[in-house]
Amino acid sequence: MKKIITLFSATLISTGIFAQWDTLTTNTTTNFNSISFTNENNGVAVGKDVTLANGKAYQTTDGGLTWVMVNSGTSSYNDVFFQNTNRGWIAADSGYILETINSGQTWGNLTHIGTQNFNCIHFPTDTLGFVAGDNGCIYKTSDLGLSWDTLNSGTLLSINDIFFTDGLNGWIVGDGGYIAATLNGGNTWTQVSQPFFGFMNIHGFAYNASYANAIAVGNLGDALFSSNSGMNWSIFSSGVTSTLNKVAFTNNLAGVIVGDNGVILRTEDGGTTWMRDSVWGVTENLKGICWASDTLAYVCGLNGTVLKSQSDISSVRPIIKNNMDISVFPNPFIDVLNIRIELGKSSVVQINVLDVTGRILLTENKGICNEGKQIFHLNGIFSLSEGMYFVTVKTENQEVTIPVVKN
Repeated sequence: MKKIITLFSATLISTGIFAQWDTLTTNTTTNFNSISFTNENNGVAVGKDVTLANGKAYQTTDGGLTWVMVNSGTSSYNDVFFQNTNRGWIAADSGYILETINSGQTWGNLTHIGTQNFNCIHFPTDTLGFVAGDNGCIYKTSDLGLSWDTLNSGTLLSINDIFFTDGLNGWIVGDGGYIAATLNGGNTWTQVSQPFFGFMNIHGFAYNASYANAIAVGNLGDALFSSNSGMNWSIFSSGVTSTLNKVAFTNNLAGVIVGDNGVILRTEDGGTTWMRDSVWGVTENLKGICWASDTLAYVCGLNGTVLKSQSDISSVRPIIKNNMDISVFPNPFIDVLNIRIELGKSSVVQINVLDVTGRILLTENKGICNEGKQIFHLNGIFSLSEGMYFVTVKTENQEVTIPVVKN
């Protein structure tokens, strides 16, 4: 049975983290596709010029009060990502990648890889980066963009977003409902979405590590939710029919989804429930979202649209989802997997090992375990084939899932 997540309607004046969105003046009609900030003041928005159909990059150094065009190119600029205060990247059409080393003031080191349109770019570490786009193309650099290797994404359809939590664990999403995960730094990708979602073109993805919640959003208001690190997915009702384009989390509680026709959805509980924000006078398609800090978000869209939201969330306290702490090691593993569990109170414990389809391959009942730390050794998994699996630990009232890979 599929789990349906209910979305509650909210207005602009509703109390919450995003009670106010301000429309900023950019003095451009550029159709912005993506926005990224290095701090609360310095940011860059990129997109496509309406008239000339070429790429444009605009920078602000005063929190969005003023914007200056800092770069123009022949191909549409589709995504911008800053890996630190100084260094940032732009993914563009026709296989182009641009780089800045001065916070976006100037862009150079133009790289040309093939002819595909690049839709997304992400650098999870100082030297490791990925760029992906049309026809399932995906490339990886391990030397800060000096060279790029071709990877097998597992799809020939468009890849629209890429997200990594560190140098090993990441996801790609795209057309045809495609969601794939990697546990080895992108060397191999395993599809984790069900064929049921094949009708959906997924445009954006976000992962909340504190709650193991993943969100994927796409066309016609379609949205998917996973509460177990992307192992199983279910449709939730967004309450809108507009295409949803991007989603992003911050501070483990707050998140924003943006979409066409001025749609903004927000969460204050880590992604379990979402509410609608109304922004007076904004009907443009919104394409990008970024967080400049835990309390400050920027949104960009067509016709030079940039929105800014800021309020004090210092009174917000994290919601404790689990009263147990779990880790697995080694990961990747070969023939033995250790599971460390710290219980807040005594409970019956069951451990399951599942494949990527959700089929249970191994079950171990540990009986009643006392409060505190304990380590279990799963020796029965030596016969499993190489690949990606999920370890699920159940207590009397909780369930936590961790992805693992066998070499």
